[in-house]
Amino acid sequence: VIRGREEPDRMVILGNHSDAWSYGAVDPSSGTAALLETARAFGEALKKGHRPRRTVVFAVWDGEEPLLGGSTQWALDNAEALRSGAVAYINVDTGVQGGEFTGGATPALAEFLREVTKAVADPVTGKPLHDAWASRFDERVPRVNTIVGATDYTAFQEYLGVSCIDMYFDGPYGVYHSQYDNYFRQSTIVDRDFAIGIGLAQLWGTLAWRL
Repeated sequence: VIRGREEPDRMVILGNHSDAWSYGAVDPSSGTAALLETARAFGEALKKGHRPRRTVVFAVWDGEEPLLGGSTQWALDNAEALRSGAVAYINVDTGVQGGEFTGGATPALAEFLREVTKAVADPVTGKPLHDAWASRFDERVPRVNTIVGATDYTAFQEYLGVSCIDMYFDGPYGVYHSQYDNYFRQSTIVDRDFAIGIGLAQLWGTLAWRL
């Protein structure tokens, strides 16, 4: 937790889970790595005197795979404080499956997500992430998915009414929940220099700072 300098009771929460069916290189470790890198960057900024206005919470949940256990229990345990103070929850689960950015959000944050992607480079093409994302749609406007209870944002959005973002880089993922979702595949096929993971962390950090 990094306490906010002006609104310490207002929280921006970043979350990912740690449990996996087997090795979990994509699900969830690619997201975990990006979360840890985002936290490290915030820590470096804090050392240099850059404290965010609001409190930032970095959460790594357990028990997501069985039944969203860790995030749900934390949301229940802190429901009163979260209902009154949570600004947004930004979730990453299977962070890097491939190289195509996919974003979903509660409708209130859809345009915000689009805007922030203009300030971050796409790790595959080097273009603004917004443009690379938009290029996949005929209308050339990034399509923000509607998110409906599938991972750790569920308790925040569905039970507490907190606005949420859920995002990842998509791609072929035929090894889902298997022993082949491992470090070798991730480091040689999916994200050789971990550049996509770095791009994910940069986006996550920028979203959090702006909130």
